[in-house]
Amino acid sequence: MTQVKCPAALALGCELRDARIAAGMTPAELAAAIQVGREYVHYLEHGYRTLSSTHLARTSGVLGISGVGYQRLMDLARQAGEADLIAVEPEHDAALAREYERLATTVLVWAPWELPVPLRTVDYTRAVLRGSTEDQLVAHLARVSTAPRGYTAILSEDVLCHPAVGRDQLDWLYHNTSTVSLRIVPRARCRVPAAFTCLTSARFPATIIAAHQHVHAYLTSKRVVTHYHDTVQQLLDHALSEDKSRELIAKNLVNA
Repeated sequence: MTQVKCPAALALGCELRDARIAAGMTPAELAAAIQVGREYVHYLEHGYRTLSSTHLARTSGVLGISGVGYQRLMDLARQAGEADLIAVEPEHDAALAREYERLATTVLVWAPWELPVPLRTVDYTRAVLRGSTEDQLVAHLARVSTAPRGYTAILSEDVLCHPAVGRDQLDWLYHNTSTVSLRIVPRARCRVPAAFTCLTSARFPATIIAAHQHVHAYLTSKRVVTHYHDTVQQLLDHALSEDKSRELIAKNLVNA
């Protein structure tokens, strides 16, 4: 099976696909306009291939991409040979994360402070994103309550104590544990301060999405990925079982 070349290639493909759709063009129409085969456009939009600077300039012109948007595409194209992608701009980050989750076979998230976006209700999302731009809010709302089967979340107990976690959010967590594997790490056992996501799929190399303040890093370097997988095992060793975690959510629900 063909694999995503690297995080930057997938980010570039996502943005070109979104721009094509916004321009009202089909893949065949774009292929004809930039003088490549339709299959090439498919590979490009799915991160399997990238474009030369000349082809990217032509494609951007056809799609009406200019200024900051054009410079961003050029920067992504230059990083297309690198294993990791750092400093993704917030307004583009949600779309790339959603694409990785869509393609993934398994998704495992460590959340020490806030609920992962796919486990949030709309009210919780609006509360934690108060002060964000409308574009950021819309991008996050598109992912709320969308955790797929095969989704595992390891939460710090502190997450349940967040001021935005109301009765409706606790109720959602309690009643959706049949499709989501949820494990809670008691506060006294939590020693990993930064959130991250581990994703696996036959369609891309094992990938880590690491959150650092307002910047996310998409990491595929084998040594780094191995380090994160070791951290996951440590967290699972300290976490409550799924049944005990559900009991803790129920206890918080009663007291909400």
